[in-house]
Amino acid sequence: MSIEDNVKIRKTAQAVYDLAYDESLKLGDSDASKFWETIAQLIDFNIDPLTKQEYDPKKMSDKEAKLFGHTTIPFGRHAGERVDDIPMSYLTWLADDGFIDNVRRYLKSDRIEVEQKD
Repeated sequence: MSIEDNVKIRKTAQAVYDLAYDESLKLGDSDASKFWETIAQLIDFNIDPLTKQEYDPKKMSDKEAKLFGHTTIPFGRHAGERVDDIPMSYLTWLADDGFIDNVRRYLKSDRIEVEQKD
C-alpha cells in the first residue's frame, strides 16, 4: 500500500470518527457512553480476526516485579499505596479497564500535541 493510500485511508477514518464524535456530543453522558460502546462493538465485530492483535505485555522478571511492587500508585482509590499492598482484584480491574492505554493514546493525539505546544 502506498503512502498516498495510507493518507487517504487515515483521512477517511478521521472524518468518520469526527462525525461520530459530533453526534455523541448531542447525547447525554450515559447515552454517549452507550453510543461509544456500541461503536466499539461494531468495529470489533467487523475486524477480521486474523488481523486483530491482542495486547500481550511482556512478562516482568522477578526482579522487575519486586521493584515495581514497591512503586506507589499515583491515583485512584489506592493512591499513595505500594502496588504490592493493593488488592489483586483492583489491579486486575485497572489492567482490564483499558483506561491507562486510552490515556496514553489520548496524550499522543494530534489535538493534544497541538494544545501542549501552545
